[in-house]
Amino acid sequence: MKKQKKLWEALNRMAVSFTGALALLIVMAVFSKPQSGLAAPGDLGSAAAKYPNIVGTTLQACDLCHTASIPSLNPYGAAYKANGRNSAAFGLIENLDSDGDGFKNIQEISSLTFPGNPASFPAIPTPTNTAVPTSTPVPTNPPVATSTSIPVSTSTPVATVPVSAFITIGLTSPSVIVGGTSTVAVNLNNIPTGGFASAEFTCTFNPTLVEISSITATNLFGTDPVTVVNGPQNGSFIVAIAGSNGNKAATGGAAFTFSAKGLQVGQSAIDCQTRVSVGNQSLATISSTPANLPITSAQGIFAGKVLANKPVTVTLYNLDNSAAGSVIVNVDGTFSLSASAGTYTAVASAPGYLKAQGSFTITNGNTTTSQTISLHAGDIDGNDVIDQFDALTIGINYNAVTPAAADLNNDSVINVLDLEILAGNYRQSGALAWQ
Repeated sequence: MKKQKKLWEALNRMAVSFTGALALLIVMAVFSKPQSGLAAPGDLGSAAAKYPNIVGTTLQACDLCHTASIPSLNPYGAAYKANGRNSAAFGLIENLDSDGDGFKNIQEISSLTFPGNPASFPAIPTPTNTAVPTSTPVPTNPPVATSTSIPVSTSTPVATVPVSAFITIGLTSPSVIVGGTSTVAVNLNNIPTGGFASAEFTCTFNPTLVEISSITATNLFGTDPVTVVNGPQNGSFIVAIAGSNGNKAATGGAAFTFSAKGLQVGQSAIDCQTRVSVGNQSLATISSTPANLPITSAQGIFAGKVLANKPVTVTLYNLDNSAAGSVIVNVDGTFSLSASAGTYTAVASAPGYLKAQGSFTITNGNTTTSQTISLHAGDIDGNDVIDQFDALTIGINYNAVTPAAADLNNDSVINVLDLEILAGNYRQSGALAWQ
Protein backbone atom coordinates (compact mmCIF):
# COMPACT_ATOMS: atom_id res chain seq x y z
CA MET A 1 0.00 0.00 0.00
CA LYS A 2 2.84 2.39 0.79
CA LYS A 3 4.48 1.55 -2.51
CA GLN A 4 1.30 2.40 -4.38
CA LYS A 5 0.99 5.72 -2.57
CA LYS A 6 4.56 6.66 -3.41
CA LEU A 7 4.03 5.71 -7.03
CA TRP A 8 0.89 7.84 -7.17
CA GLU A 9 2.72 10.89 -5.72
CA ALA A 10 5.53 10.48 -8.27
CA LEU A 11 3.05 10.40 -11.13
CA ASN A 12 1.37 13.59 -9.83
CA ARG A 13 4.71 15.41 -9.68
CA MET A 14 5.49 14.38 -13.29
CA ALA A 15 2.08 15.58 -14.50
CA VAL A 16 2.55 18.97 -12.85
CA SER A 17 6.02 19.34 -14.38
CA PHE A 18 4.78 18.40 -17.83
CA THR A 19 1.86 20.83 -17.61
CA GLY A 20 4.19 23.70 -16.57
CA ALA A 21 6.65 22.96 -19.35
CA LEU A 22 3.86 22.86 -21.90
CA ALA A 23 2.50 26.23 -20.67
CA LEU A 24 5.99 27.73 -20.87
CA LEU A 25 6.41 26.54 -24.45
CA ILE A 26 3.08 28.07 -25.44
CA VAL A 27 4.00 31.44 -23.88
CA MET A 28 7.39 31.41 -25.60
CA ALA A 29 5.82 30.59 -28.95
CA VAL A 30 3.33 33.45 -28.62
CA PHE A 31 5.83 36.09 -27.59
CA SER A 32 8.61 35.04 -29.92
CA LYS A 33 6.44 35.39 -33.10
CA PRO A 34 7.25 38.67 -35.01
CA GLN A 35 4.30 41.04 -34.93
CA SER A 36 3.11 42.75 -38.09
CA GLY A 37 4.68 46.23 -38.43
CA LEU A 38 7.53 45.56 -35.96
CA ALA A 39 11.13 45.40 -37.15
CA ALA A 40 12.43 41.85 -37.16
CA PRO A 41 16.16 41.22 -36.94
CA GLY A 42 15.99 40.16 -40.60
CA ASP A 43 14.80 43.67 -41.66
CA LEU A 44 17.80 45.46 -40.14
CA GLY A 45 20.08 42.70 -41.43
CA SER A 46 18.73 43.18 -44.96
CA ALA A 47 19.23 46.95 -44.65
CA ALA A 48 22.81 46.52 -43.46
CA ALA A 49 23.54 44.04 -46.25
CA LYS A 50 22.09 46.45 -48.84
CA TYR A 51 23.79 49.55 -47.36
CA PRO A 52 27.04 48.60 -45.55
CA ASN A 53 27.68 52.27 -44.74
CA ILE A 54 24.91 52.29 -42.10
CA VAL A 55 26.51 49.54 -39.99
CA GLY A 56 27.32 50.90 -36.53
CA THR A 57 25.48 54.20 -37.18
CA THR A 58 22.20 55.60 -35.91
CA LEU A 59 20.49 54.27 -39.03
CA GLN A 60 21.01 50.67 -37.92
CA ALA A 61 18.06 50.90 -35.56
CA CYS A 62 14.29 50.69 -35.48
CA ASP A 63 14.09 54.43 -36.19
CA LEU A 64 15.02 53.67 -39.78
CA CYS A 65 11.48 52.45 -40.47
CA HIS A 66 9.47 53.35 -37.32
CA THR A 67 8.29 56.52 -35.66
CA ALA A 68 8.89 57.10 -31.96
CA SER A 69 5.55 55.37 -31.35
CA ILE A 70 6.57 51.84 -32.27
CA PRO A 71 5.04 49.83 -33.98
CA SER A 72 3.87 52.87 -36.03
CA LEU A 73 5.78 53.06 -39.38
CA ASN A 74 7.31 56.25 -40.72
CA PRO A 75 6.87 57.03 -44.47
CA TYR A 76 10.05 55.14 -45.40
CA GLY A 77 9.02 52.08 -43.41
CA ALA A 78 5.56 52.17 -44.96
CA ALA A 79 7.09 52.25 -48.45
CA TYR A 80 9.44 49.38 -47.53
CA LYS A 81 6.51 47.30 -46.28
CA ALA A 82 4.33 48.16 -49.30
CA ASN A 83 7.05 46.99 -51.69
CA GLY A 84 7.45 43.55 -50.20
CA ARG A 85 9.41 44.00 -46.95
CA ASN A 86 12.48 42.22 -48.31
CA SER A 87 15.97 43.08 -49.54
CA ALA A 88 14.65 43.93 -53.02
CA ALA A 89 12.17 46.41 -51.53
CA PHE A 90 15.04 48.70 -50.47
CA GLY A 91 16.17 49.00 -54.09
CA LEU A 92 12.65 49.65 -55.32
CA ILE A 93 12.22 52.72 -53.09
CA GLU A 94 15.71 54.22 -53.45
CA ASN A 95 14.59 56.95 -55.84
CA LEU A 96 11.53 57.94 -53.80
CA ASP A 97 11.51 60.93 -51.47
CA SER A 98 9.46 59.21 -48.78
CA ASP A 99 9.58 62.01 -46.20
CA GLY A 100 9.17 64.83 -48.77
CA ASP A 101 12.25 66.79 -47.65
CA GLY A 102 13.62 67.21 -51.18
CA PHE A 103 16.15 64.38 -51.04
CA LYS A 104 15.77 60.88 -52.46
CA ASN A 105 15.89 57.95 -50.05
CA ILE A 106 19.24 56.76 -51.42
CA GLN A 107 20.71 60.25 -50.97
CA GLU A 108 19.69 60.28 -47.33
CA ILE A 109 21.01 56.77 -46.66
CA SER A 110 24.29 57.66 -48.36
CA SER A 111 24.50 60.79 -46.16
CA LEU A 112 23.43 58.82 -43.03
CA THR A 113 20.26 60.83 -42.51
CA PHE A 114 16.83 59.30 -41.93
CA PRO A 115 14.77 58.86 -45.16
CA GLY A 116 11.55 58.62 -43.16
CA ASN A 117 12.02 61.80 -41.10
CA PRO A 118 11.55 65.17 -42.87
CA ALA A 119 13.56 66.90 -40.14
CA SER A 120 16.59 64.78 -41.01
CA PHE A 121 18.25 65.46 -44.37
CA PRO A 122 21.75 65.94 -45.87
CA ALA A 123 23.59 69.20 -45.24
CA ILE A 124 22.92 71.79 -47.97
CA PRO A 125 26.14 73.37 -49.36
CA THR A 126 26.05 77.13 -49.81
CA PRO A 127 27.76 78.21 -53.09
CA THR A 128 30.28 81.03 -52.72
CA ASN A 129 29.52 84.52 -54.05
CA THR A 130 25.92 83.55 -54.71
CA ALA A 131 22.93 84.91 -52.84
CA VAL A 132 20.46 82.41 -51.40
CA PRO A 133 16.83 83.33 -52.29
CA THR A 134 15.08 84.57 -49.14
CA SER A 135 11.98 82.59 -50.09
CA THR A 136 13.81 79.26 -49.64
CA PRO A 137 13.81 78.06 -45.99
CA VAL A 138 17.26 77.02 -44.80
CA PRO A 139 17.47 74.69 -41.77
CA THR A 140 19.33 76.35 -38.91
CA ASN A 141 20.74 73.11 -37.55
CA PRO A 142 21.12 70.61 -40.37
CA PRO A 143 22.16 67.17 -39.11
CA VAL A 144 25.82 66.32 -39.63
CA ALA A 145 26.79 62.91 -40.99
CA THR A 146 28.87 60.85 -38.59
CA SER A 147 30.91 59.16 -41.33
CA THR A 148 32.12 59.82 -44.87
CA SER A 149 29.23 59.96 -47.35
CA ILE A 150 29.20 57.57 -50.29
CA PRO A 151 28.73 59.53 -53.58
CA VAL A 152 25.46 58.66 -55.30
CA SER A 153 26.66 59.62 -58.78
CA THR A 154 29.95 60.41 -60.47
CA SER A 155 28.38 63.00 -62.79
CA THR A 156 29.32 66.69 -62.65
CA PRO A 157 27.55 68.47 -59.75
CA VAL A 158 24.76 70.81 -60.81
CA ALA A 159 24.31 74.19 -59.16
CA THR A 160 20.94 74.63 -57.49
CA VAL A 161 21.11 78.42 -57.34
CA PRO A 162 19.33 80.10 -60.29
CA VAL A 163 21.58 82.16 -62.59
CA SER A 164 20.26 85.23 -64.43
CA ALA A 165 22.99 85.30 -67.10
CA PHE A 166 22.03 84.38 -70.65
CA ILE A 167 23.53 83.70 -74.07
CA THR A 168 22.92 85.56 -77.35
CA ILE A 169 24.42 84.80 -80.74
CA GLY A 170 25.40 87.64 -83.08
CA LEU A 171 26.04 87.44 -86.84
CA THR A 172 28.22 90.00 -88.61
CA SER A 173 26.28 89.17 -91.78
CA PRO A 174 22.60 88.35 -91.16
CA SER A 175 22.67 86.17 -94.30
CA VAL A 176 25.30 84.77 -96.65
CA ILE A 177 25.36 83.57 -100.22
CA VAL A 178 26.54 80.08 -101.07
CA GLY A 179 30.30 80.19 -100.51
CA GLY A 180 30.03 83.32 -98.36
CA THR A 181 31.04 83.58 -94.70
CA SER A 182 29.57 85.25 -91.61
CA THR A 183 31.49 85.71 -88.36
CA VAL A 184 29.47 84.44 -85.39
CA ALA A 185 29.96 85.81 -81.85
CA VAL A 186 28.69 83.87 -78.82
CA ASN A 187 27.92 86.51 -76.17
CA LEU A 188 27.70 85.94 -72.41
CA ASN A 189 25.36 88.55 -70.89
CA ASN A 190 24.26 89.77 -67.45
CA ILE A 191 27.13 88.20 -65.53
CA PRO A 192 26.43 88.33 -61.76
CA THR A 193 28.68 89.89 -59.15
CA GLY A 194 31.69 87.67 -58.57
CA GLY A 195 31.83 86.59 -62.20
CA PHE A 196 32.21 83.17 -63.79
CA ALA A 197 35.34 81.07 -63.45
CA SER A 198 34.54 78.89 -66.46
CA ALA A 199 31.90 78.12 -69.06
CA GLU A 200 31.03 75.21 -71.33
CA PHE A 201 29.31 75.89 -74.65
CA THR A 202 27.69 73.08 -76.65
CA CYS A 203 26.88 74.51 -80.07
CA THR A 204 24.77 72.97 -82.84
CA PHE A 205 24.24 73.80 -86.51
CA ASN A 206 23.07 72.17 -89.78
CA PRO A 207 26.20 70.58 -91.30
CA THR A 208 24.58 70.20 -94.72
CA LEU A 209 24.07 73.97 -94.95
CA VAL A 210 26.93 75.44 -92.90
CA GLU A 211 30.64 74.77 -92.40
CA ILE A 212 32.20 75.94 -89.09
CA SER A 213 35.84 76.99 -88.72
CA SER A 214 38.21 79.40 -86.93
CA ILE A 215 36.82 78.89 -83.40
CA THR A 216 38.67 81.46 -81.26
CA ALA A 217 38.28 82.42 -77.59
CA THR A 218 38.31 86.10 -76.62
CA ASN A 219 39.73 87.65 -73.44
CA LEU A 220 36.33 87.69 -71.70
CA PHE A 221 37.78 85.31 -69.07
CA GLY A 222 40.94 87.37 -68.78
CA THR A 223 44.20 87.26 -70.67
CA ASP A 224 45.54 83.86 -71.64
CA PRO A 225 42.38 81.82 -70.87
CA VAL A 226 42.61 78.04 -70.98
CA THR A 227 40.48 76.84 -73.89
CA VAL A 228 39.45 73.41 -75.16
CA VAL A 229 37.59 72.82 -78.45
CA ASN A 230 35.96 69.50 -79.30
CA GLY A 231 34.76 69.26 -82.92
CA PRO A 232 33.12 70.52 -85.02
CA GLN A 233 31.70 67.14 -85.98
CA ASN A 234 28.28 65.93 -87.15
CA GLY A 235 26.66 69.31 -86.63
CA SER A 236 27.99 70.17 -83.17
CA PHE A 237 31.06 71.26 -81.25
CA ILE A 238 32.01 72.06 -77.66
CA VAL A 239 34.02 75.03 -76.45
CA ALA A 240 35.19 75.01 -72.82
CA ILE A 241 36.87 78.15 -71.42
CA ALA A 242 38.37 78.71 -67.96
CA GLY A 243 40.09 81.84 -66.68
CA SER A 244 43.73 81.22 -65.80
CA ASN A 245 45.44 82.26 -62.57
CA GLY A 246 42.20 83.23 -60.85
CA ASN A 247 40.81 85.34 -63.71
CA LYS A 248 37.06 85.35 -64.23
CA ALA A 249 34.51 86.69 -66.71
CA ALA A 250 33.22 89.70 -64.81
CA THR A 251 31.49 91.73 -67.54
CA GLY A 252 29.34 90.71 -70.48
CA GLY A 253 30.70 90.29 -73.98
CA ALA A 254 31.74 87.78 -76.64
CA ALA A 255 33.22 84.63 -75.10
CA PHE A 256 34.39 83.27 -78.45
CA THR A 257 33.85 83.67 -82.19
CA PHE A 258 33.81 81.38 -85.21
CA SER A 259 33.21 81.48 -88.95
CA ALA A 260 30.10 80.04 -90.63
CA LYS A 261 30.35 79.38 -94.38
CA GLY A 262 27.25 78.81 -96.50
CA LEU A 263 27.31 75.50 -98.37
CA GLN A 264 23.92 75.47 -100.09
CA VAL A 265 20.67 77.41 -100.17
CA GLY A 266 18.65 77.07 -96.97
CA GLN A 267 18.54 78.33 -93.38
CA SER A 268 20.55 76.93 -90.48
CA ALA A 269 19.82 77.52 -86.81
CA ILE A 270 22.94 78.12 -84.70
CA ASP A 271 22.54 77.53 -80.98
CA CYS A 272 24.97 77.28 -78.05
CA GLN A 273 23.59 75.69 -74.88
CA THR A 274 25.76 76.88 -71.99
CA ARG A 275 26.70 75.85 -68.46
CA VAL A 276 28.71 78.14 -66.18
CA SER A 277 30.67 77.83 -62.95
CA VAL A 278 31.35 80.49 -60.34
CA GLY A 279 34.37 78.52 -59.17
CA ASN A 280 32.65 76.18 -56.71
CA GLN A 281 33.02 73.03 -58.81
CA SER A 282 29.36 73.03 -59.84
CA LEU A 283 27.70 73.94 -63.14
CA ALA A 284 24.50 75.87 -63.75
CA THR A 285 22.67 75.92 -67.09
CA ILE A 286 21.78 79.37 -68.42
CA SER A 287 19.30 80.25 -71.16
CA SER A 288 20.34 80.67 -74.79
CA THR A 289 18.68 82.39 -77.73
CA PRO A 290 19.61 80.75 -81.07
CA ALA A 291 20.30 82.64 -84.28
CA ASN A 292 19.18 81.75 -87.81
CA LEU A 293 21.60 82.09 -90.72
CA PRO A 294 19.91 82.18 -94.17
CA ILE A 295 22.07 80.96 -97.07
CA THR A 296 20.96 82.38 -100.40
CA SER A 297 21.94 81.71 -103.99
CA ALA A 298 25.10 83.32 -105.35
CA GLN A 299 22.86 84.62 -108.14
CA GLY A 300 19.66 86.58 -108.42
CA ILE A 301 16.65 85.99 -110.67
CA PHE A 302 15.16 88.20 -113.38
CA ALA A 303 11.52 87.33 -114.05
CA GLY A 304 8.47 88.74 -115.79
CA LYS A 305 5.97 88.26 -118.64
CA VAL A 306 6.21 89.29 -122.33
CA LEU A 307 3.30 88.76 -124.77
CA ALA A 308 3.47 88.22 -128.57
CA ASN A 309 2.13 85.83 -131.23
CA LYS A 310 5.67 84.65 -131.90
CA PRO A 311 8.29 83.04 -129.61
CA VAL A 312 9.94 85.77 -127.50
CA THR A 313 13.56 85.78 -126.38
CA VAL A 314 14.66 87.76 -123.29
CA THR A 315 18.36 88.63 -123.19
CA LEU A 316 20.42 90.33 -120.46
CA TYR A 317 23.35 92.46 -121.62
CA ASN A 318 26.32 93.57 -119.51
CA LEU A 319 27.45 97.18 -119.45
CA ASP A 320 29.90 96.36 -122.27
CA ASN A 321 26.96 95.04 -124.36
CA SER A 322 28.11 91.42 -124.05
CA ALA A 323 25.31 88.95 -123.42
CA ALA A 324 25.08 87.73 -119.82
CA GLY A 325 22.29 85.24 -120.49
CA SER A 326 19.05 84.66 -122.33
CA VAL A 327 15.86 82.61 -122.15
CA ILE A 328 12.85 81.88 -124.39
CA VAL A 329 9.63 82.77 -122.63
CA ASN A 330 6.98 80.15 -121.86
CA VAL A 331 3.80 79.75 -123.93
CA ASP A 332 1.97 82.02 -121.48
CA GLY A 333 4.71 84.64 -121.80
CA THR A 334 6.33 84.13 -118.36
CA PHE A 335 10.08 83.74 -117.94
CA SER A 336 12.76 83.40 -115.26
CA LEU A 337 16.46 83.98 -115.84
CA SER A 338 19.30 83.55 -113.29
CA ALA A 339 22.22 85.98 -113.29
CA SER A 340 24.98 87.24 -111.03
CA ALA A 341 24.37 90.39 -109.06
CA GLY A 342 24.68 93.52 -111.17
CA THR A 343 22.91 96.01 -113.42
CA TYR A 344 21.85 94.84 -116.88
CA THR A 345 20.04 95.98 -120.01
CA ALA A 346 17.19 93.58 -120.70
CA VAL A 347 15.85 93.19 -124.26
CA ALA A 348 12.72 91.24 -125.24
CA SER A 349 12.53 90.41 -128.95
CA ALA A 350 10.44 88.33 -131.41
CA PRO A 351 10.62 87.96 -135.25
CA GLY A 352 8.54 90.72 -136.92
CA TYR A 353 8.03 92.70 -133.65
CA LEU A 354 9.48 95.88 -132.19
CA LYS A 355 11.75 95.17 -129.19
CA ALA A 356 11.17 96.09 -125.55
CA GLN A 357 14.17 97.30 -123.56
CA GLY A 358 14.93 98.42 -119.99
CA SER A 359 17.59 98.59 -117.28
CA PHE A 360 17.34 96.22 -114.28
CA THR A 361 19.42 95.60 -111.15
CA ILE A 362 19.71 92.04 -109.85
CA THR A 363 20.82 91.18 -106.32
CA ASN A 364 22.04 87.86 -104.94
CA GLY A 365 19.32 85.62 -103.55
CA ASN A 366 16.50 87.91 -104.71
CA THR A 367 14.07 88.03 -107.63
CA THR A 368 13.75 91.15 -109.76
CA THR A 369 10.36 91.16 -111.51
CA SER A 370 9.67 93.28 -114.57
CA GLN A 371 6.30 94.65 -115.65
CA THR A 372 4.16 92.66 -118.09
CA ILE A 373 4.56 94.04 -121.61
CA SER A 374 3.07 93.32 -125.09
CA LEU A 375 5.37 93.61 -128.10
CA HIS A 376 4.13 95.52 -131.17
CA ALA A 377 3.93 93.50 -134.40
CA GLY A 378 4.98 94.86 -137.85
CA ASP A 379 8.73 95.44 -137.80
CA ILE A 380 9.35 92.69 -140.33
CA ASP A 381 12.75 93.95 -141.51
CA GLY A 382 13.98 94.53 -137.92
CA ASN A 383 15.03 98.19 -138.32
CA ASP A 384 12.99 99.35 -135.32
CA VAL A 385 10.39 101.06 -137.54
CA ILE A 386 7.02 99.77 -138.77
CA ASP A 387 6.56 101.33 -142.21
CA GLN A 388 5.78 100.79 -145.95
CA PHE A 389 8.87 98.63 -146.41
CA ASP A 390 7.47 96.11 -143.93
CA ALA A 391 4.13 96.18 -145.81
CA LEU A 392 6.02 95.67 -149.07
CA THR A 393 7.53 92.46 -147.67
CA ILE A 394 4.03 91.12 -147.06
CA GLY A 395 3.03 92.01 -150.63
CA ILE A 396 6.06 90.32 -152.18
CA ASN A 397 5.47 87.13 -150.19
CA TYR A 398 1.67 87.14 -150.32
CA ASN A 399 0.12 83.69 -149.68
CA ALA A 400 3.59 82.30 -148.97
CA VAL A 401 4.86 80.77 -145.73
CA THR A 402 8.17 82.57 -145.51
CA PRO A 403 9.74 84.75 -144.33
CA ALA A 404 8.46 83.81 -140.88
CA ALA A 405 8.83 87.42 -139.70
CA ALA A 406 6.07 88.46 -142.17
CA ASP A 407 3.62 85.86 -140.77
CA LEU A 408 2.66 88.18 -137.95
CA ASN A 409 -0.26 86.11 -136.64
CA ASN A 410 1.78 82.89 -136.91
CA ASP A 411 -0.91 81.02 -138.91
CA SER A 412 1.58 79.71 -141.52
CA VAL A 413 0.34 81.96 -144.36
CA ILE A 414 1.22 85.54 -145.23
CA ASN A 415 -1.87 87.51 -146.26
CA VAL A 416 -4.15 90.41 -145.50
CA LEU A 417 -4.61 89.31 -141.88
CA ASP A 418 -0.93 89.97 -141.27
CA LEU A 419 -1.26 93.32 -143.07
CA GLU A 420 -4.15 94.16 -140.76
CA ILE A 421 -1.95 93.55 -137.70
CA LEU A 422 0.84 95.68 -139.22
CA ALA A 423 -1.58 98.52 -139.90
CA GLY A 424 -2.58 98.60 -136.24
CA ASN A 425 0.99 99.59 -135.31
CA TYR A 426 1.86 101.57 -138.45
CA ARG A 427 4.56 104.27 -138.09
CA GLN A 428 5.60 103.13 -134.58
CA SER A 429 9.35 102.97 -134.01
CA GLY A 430 12.06 102.35 -131.49
CA ALA A 431 12.24 99.90 -128.62
CA LEU A 432 9.37 99.95 -126.15
CA ALA A 433 10.28 101.24 -122.69
CA TRP A 434 10.38 98.30 -120.29
CA GLN A 435 10.45 98.64 -116.51
